[in-house]
Amino acid sequence: MLAVRLISRLLVLSLSLAPRPPWSDLPTRTLTSGGVAGDPVNVAVEGSQVQILADFHAMGWLKADPLSLKDDARLAVDAVFHRLYPTAPVSNLFLFHRPEDFAVEHELGSVAQRDHARFWDTGRKDPGTGLELWIGDASQDVGIEILRRHHIPIGTTHRINPNVDAERARVVSGLQGADKVVTVIMEPGMGATTNGRNGGGDHFSTDGKVALIVLRR
Repeated sequence: MLAVRLISRLLVLSLSLAPRPPWSDLPTRTLTSGGVAGDPVNVAVEGSQVQILADFHAMGWLKADPLSLKDDARLAVDAVFHRLYPTAPVSNLFLFHRPEDFAVEHELGSVAQRDHARFWDTGRKDPGTGLELWIGDASQDVGIEILRRHHIPIGTTHRINPNVDAERARVVSGLQGADKVVTVIMEPGMGATTNGRNGGGDHFSTDGKVALIVLRR
């Protein structure tokens, strides 16, 4: 009888911790500061900001510097001279009427090429796991354009790999490889498209789903 009771309690505990993400009515597409549709929401994470940053760091990704005139100017100069800048800022995109709460990235041997993801706190908690729910967009920068004024670098803009699903998969596999993931649930996003275009005019294709990653406590 004791063994049966222990098994029953463990079953109840496991069921109570099963993810039940509060997914309804969440945005599926980022916006630029001008209100133009940007990259699709294609990743989500359950965990705290501290935990998310630590787990990305474990797989070799760093927190991006905040966007500022100083850091963007450094990015432009480093691009001109082909220098590395592994914590270079990312451009702001918007959800919930605010820019991303933070971004993470992994430079690919050049300031012009990197994996990166932005994340926003939804203000919601999963009632099953008790963890905070964050949503975001992940894409891979494959090139950079220097913005100049009077022949002086004043800023940058990146071009993305059109296969944003591949970057979503890279985030999932990286966290799994670092043994940080309990489970991954595919949630509905913006829907499938083969001819999407983000706020910078870059083309992308996607199956339109979001990989929701529940992090290991």
